[in-house]
Amino acid sequence: MPVYDIYNPTRTMRIFHDGVVGSQKAIRVGPGQTIRGVALGETTVKMIQTRAGHVKLALVSEGGFQEAVSEPPRRAPQPRTVPSRRVAVAGPTPNVPIRHAAPDEVAVIIGGAETIWSEWAKAREMCGDVGARPVTFVVNDSIPLFQDRIDHAVTLHPDKYEREWQDARAARGLPPCGVVWANRRHKVINKDTPDWGGSSGLFAIKIARELGYDKIVLCGVPMTLDGGHVIRKAPWRAADQFWRAWERHKRELAAYVRSFSGRTAQMFGSPTASFLANGLPPRIGPELPAGRVAELIN
Repeated sequence: MPVYDIYNPTRTMRIFHDGVVGSQKAIRVGPGQTIRGVALGETTVKMIQTRAGHVKLALVSEGGFQEAVSEPPRRAPQPRTVPSRRVAVAGPTPNVPIRHAAPDEVAVIIGGAETIWSEWAKAREMCGDVGARPVTFVVNDSIPLFQDRIDHAVTLHPDKYEREWQDARAARGLPPCGVVWANRRHKVINKDTPDWGGSSGLFAIKIARELGYDKIVLCGVPMTLDGGHVIRKAPWRAADQFWRAWERHKRELAAYVRSFSGRTAQMFGSPTASFLANGLPPRIGPELPAGRVAELIN
């Protein structure tokens, strides 16, 4: 059974967990405490991840069993918010990753605008130039069309994924998706997490951050009226409505996200070699000068 550290920055809570096989023993997690070395079953982990946006509880890490309880520095009291039933709210919630992505991994989010193919080609080429490995997060109508491997399929419409997209992808002879994400539980969904209310593109960014990616590139996510849909080719009249959520989360995402086009490129900037290479070890070889090092982003 996996062992986790549990961090609770807000009010005191009790968690019924599987620390002792066959029991439902409750543990108490006070404000600002980290309970280390708690064995959690899959059902409990899924519940905590699903409810994280509501109770601001985080699985910090996996590690050996320790009985100690540490006290991180306490924060000033924050005003309470009342989130909607399935939408996570912006605020002081710590963005503690469920896991840490490898330094050479770049989360590439494939949206639904007409520009996805040219921008995906640019992203793949840039990753190759710096020795980074793209990990794909493909959303909605692009799922049955994307001909390369889909590491993470992302949707706010799991019923449509079950009814159309998975079969259409199989009919084209394309490989099945790796992990399928949605904002609610569903029989065809592997993992679910609350939505931020900014369309599937922002939802995919949230998932990438929860998985520990600190280099995220957007392809075909301009968030503009005239971006054009990859299938329908029509203006997207809901762009302005969804854009408000992006503005709410701009501050916490600015260091991690870059985009090739539209308002998202204006907000976060365009991808660069230095952004993708940040954190990678020096590359030495016949095609590169010896001692080349990754540049730090500003």
